[in-house]
Amino acid sequence: MGRFILFILLFVTLWMVFTTVNVPEPGETEAISRQTFELINQERKQAGLTPLIWDSTLEKLAIAHSQYMADTGDFRHSEYDYTENVAKGACSTSEELYELWRSSPLHHANMMNKSLRYGAIGIGYKLTNITVGSINVTIDISNGYATFIAR
Repeated sequence: MGRFILFILLFVTLWMVFTTVNVPEPGETEAISRQTFELINQERKQAGLTPLIWDSTLEKLAIAHSQYMADTGDFRHSEYDYTENVAKGACSTSEELYELWRSSPLHHANMMNKSLRYGAIGIGYKLTNITVGSINVTIDISNGYATFIAR
């Protein structure tokens, strides 16, 4: 039985090393969201547009939708009646997320919409726990989902 547990732990460890993406620590996702938002506002300023104002209500909606996508794997736009960008995978750094949206003409147009005044970004990850004997290991099984919502 001891060899079996060691084999499982070795397998899980190797699997984590080769498949885990950079999941931000708690609190870092908010920093990535805010930094991405600032990158959007820098581009808006350079284009002569008014910067967006961070809205905590929109932030809650963006986080909830991103977490929904991470938890279910249902990658789609929400039912909210707002301008929205969604992303899957490029959520480890603010630059990566910003460039993903900036390089897409439709997403870029959403970010540069001159009628928008308020916005926010939320990021969600799906983590799962594996318990072998008395050892509990948390592993990442998704590489992040992000939602930009603006009105």
